[in-house]
Amino acid sequence: MRISKGLKQAYDLQDFTYAAALALRDSLRTRGKLVISREDASAIGSLVKAWESCQERIRIHRNKPMPGVLRPEKPKPRRRPMSPASVRVVCPAPGPPSEPEATVKADAPIEPTAQAAVRNGEAEVSQNHLGQNGTPSETRASA
Repeated sequence: MRISKGLKQAYDLQDFTYAAALALRDSLRTRGKLVISREDASAIGSLVKAWESCQERIRIHRNKPMPGVLRPEKPKPRRRPMSPASVRVVCPAPGPPSEPEATVKADAPIEPTAQAAVRNGEAEVSQNHLGQNGTPSETRASA
């Protein structure tokens, strides 16, 4: 990658302002002390501003963003696991049954008369006929 003319000039000018500031520092020393007048302080301030301006130009030429401008991306919100209450149960549309079936909770105990009827395919226990604790309260014979 080739260095552009503007970038090279910014580096050269930055080096020059640094060298000028050091030369000014050396010329202001008398007997080991720095003696600075108002005019000298103004010159030092101007050199520092020029050096900072060169730093800014170099940053721009190198395509670096200013500190604090780039923010980390916010993480995408995670999907919550579905609770049993929010899950929809899809039931088949009601229609004429092809063969009688028994609808009973798997963990619910089946009464002996209902067991015999289910084995023979004669009875249907529906959700409407379950008691409060989920056990079948009554059975009815289906035709």
